[in-house]
Amino acid sequence: KNHGIAQEAGSFATAPETLGKLRSYFLSLGSPGKAYEKISWIAPKITRSSDYKSNKISSNRVEITVTPREGTREEPFQCKNRIGNFEGLFKVFDRKPPQIEHPECMFKNGEKCRYIISWDKSLSTLFKQIRNYSAIILPLLCCASPFLFGPKVLLITLAISGCIFTFLSWLIEKSKNKKLTKYQ
Repeated sequence: KNHGIAQEAGSFATAPETLGKLRSYFLSLGSPGKAYEKISWIAPKITRSSDYKSNKISSNRVEITVTPREGTREEPFQCKNRIGNFEGLFKVFDRKPPQIEHPECMFKNGEKCRYIISWDKSLSTLFKQIRNYSAIILPLLCCASPFLFGPKVLLITLAISGCIFTFLSWLIEKSKNKKLTKYQ
């Protein structure tokens, strides 16, 4: 009598406790986004009934299309099961569940099932973006500082720039290591 059992089963199937060695593989990818990008390579090792294709829309949004292979017959509950799989993958990365849209469904006059998955950016992703922008801006500031503030300021600007970049890199690594060691 549980109408959500297919989704719960899918979520359980990709929970960190049930994945075994696949959990280490997913963690090695570093983020759910990277895992979803690799889904066309991962899915054939798990299922033979459908072909999965992934299309990255943005850094925190991906589109996944699922097309059943010729000779297979799927049931509507499999859509819910896949949604559960997609949600469960976020548990591996210790993240809150993503938002999943299902705009096209083969059981509702669609040719295939299409899922759009989006999620909140993690703190380490934000730090990574800040670090990458600082890698461009800080050297420019260092080059311009002798002309703007005098030659004595160059050493101070270089030291501060190096400290900022090193601190941001440290925060990113600390965040990554915290996630990885949680499951050891």
